[in-house]
Amino acid sequence: HIQMSLSLSVGAFLAHTLLASKVQSLRYLSTYVTVVFLFVLLVPQFSSEALGVQQRLDTLFVGFLLTLDLFTLFVGLPQGVKRRLTSQNAGSMVTEDNPFNAHYNRRAYNVRTYRGTKGPTTDLYLHDLKQKNNFVKEFELDALAKRQYAQQLDRKWAHVTKKNQFYHPEGKIYFCGNSLGLQPVTTRDFIIEELDKWAEHGVDGHFVGKRPWFEIESFLVEKMASVVGAKPVEVAIMNSLTTNVHLLMVPFYRPTPKRFKILIEENPFPSDMYVVTSQIRFHGYDPEEALIQIGPRSGEEFIRTEDIVSLLEEEGDSIALILLGGVQFLSGQAFDYKAITQAGHKQGCIVGFDMAHAAGNIDLQLHEYGCDFATWCTYKYLNSGPGNLSGIFVHERHAHSDLFRFAGWWGHKRNSRFQLKNAFEAQPGAAGFQLSNPPVVALMGILSSLDVFVEAGMKNLREKSYRLTTYLELMLENQISSQDMTILTPGDPSQRGCQLSVRLARPVKEVMKRFASRGIICDDREPDVIRLAPTPLYNTFEEVFDFVQQLKEVLAEF
Repeated sequence: HIQMSLSLSVGAFLAHTLLASKVQSLRYLSTYVTVVFLFVLLVPQFSSEALGVQQRLDTLFVGFLLTLDLFTLFVGLPQGVKRRLTSQNAGSMVTEDNPFNAHYNRRAYNVRTYRGTKGPTTDLYLHDLKQKNNFVKEFELDALAKRQYAQQLDRKWAHVTKKNQFYHPEGKIYFCGNSLGLQPVTTRDFIIEELDKWAEHGVDGHFVGKRPWFEIESFLVEKMASVVGAKPVEVAIMNSLTTNVHLLMVPFYRPTPKRFKILIEENPFPSDMYVVTSQIRFHGYDPEEALIQIGPRSGEEFIRTEDIVSLLEEEGDSIALILLGGVQFLSGQAFDYKAITQAGHKQGCIVGFDMAHAAGNIDLQLHEYGCDFATWCTYKYLNSGPGNLSGIFVHERHAHSDLFRFAGWWGHKRNSRFQLKNAFEAQPGAAGFQLSNPPVVALMGILSSLDVFVEAGMKNLREKSYRLTTYLELMLENQISSQDMTILTPGDPSQRGCQLSVRLARPVKEVMKRFASRGIICDDREPDVIRLAPTPLYNTFEEVFDFVQQLKEVLAEF
């Protein structure tokens, strides 16, 4: 009985800690088996004089195993044990206290936020003002309130504006390209062309026609690379944005007991928070210990680069990954990508960016920045259509690395893809991260928009964007009382894209209702922020003029 109970108890404990913790019912079963054999077979005999010293020790050991089993079941493994186990074999076991507890999974984490070691100072305001004035001096300030001046500016930038190449909601002012871009006029034709090829050729469409599907992504990658400032080998188009953040964290978030933290900005887009907290938990760490947020100083609205660098100098040796939004979705702040990348690499950190609000908005130079990876969606400023595919960037220095990754057949070398080999041979660069063949119809939505970007040129669009958003800012400051609104976005045009985030001293939902009745389309973030994104590709200075007049009338209604 002692030998049988000892064997079963050891087996039950090992099964519980190494395997059965993934299935709640097995966790309870393993404990039940131990309890049964301890109390039914051993306890009645423990007081027997027939038991020798070794047998008594065996019995005590079974009791010790039971205690450990009950502890891991109801309390969980200590953090240090979790880290040692999971750093050796990340993801092989679920190590949360109770991974099947829905209330635990839905809890809000109390994440530490770093706000620098200094308070607000005037140097930030003065820097913003100086950089802003470099563009303000181009404007005729006395003429700002005149429609004719807005029309004059539109004529000046007509060579960049491609308004006639997009469908517009009739009679509307559309300042919502930061949420969903407008549809290019050619998108429908591109899609119909591929549907017709499918109808006519069936599966042979993979190898015939203007754009054979077998190599369909090759018709987009070079154009996408030019938009984000990368080499073609560094870019791939695949999946959706959140999926790609997860996939890129497979090779680029490899925590160790000493370096396991992730740095993100305060108030990131919630999906990024879901990704990093779930990845941290997957690797066996506690988000409250492993996640650091960088926020603005008290009394300021946006994050200083110097505070990011200062944090990295203080804690960089424990930070495995820096993952920041390229343009902060709420404030509209654009980060100094190169400075952050250099500071992160100096401390041995991996650096990545979620460029959802930057791609097609900022004149990016991803290769030059040197960041390890980036990813972005294409349905905002890149106008590909709702829910369309995402782009990824993996720096060229990783192109031929045997990176740990999740693999799929479309990431296999193209010349042997159909040889059906079981051994995965990755394509060089970002293409090696592809999993499945891309949806051709979706790619046509991206391609039609990329053609317009290539025609306009990102540098030209960025130059117009500097002026268009500065014009909006000047109009707001000159036409709307500072008691009615506060601009949250940096005044330095190089530290923002086209978006201005504005805090209103009015109920934002009521303002949005009045906007809708007046044909104004923008978006809001409760409780009091509206986001305005005059997009240089299809918005005009005259639309900005009209919007400000409408806003002034709306605010006067309260």
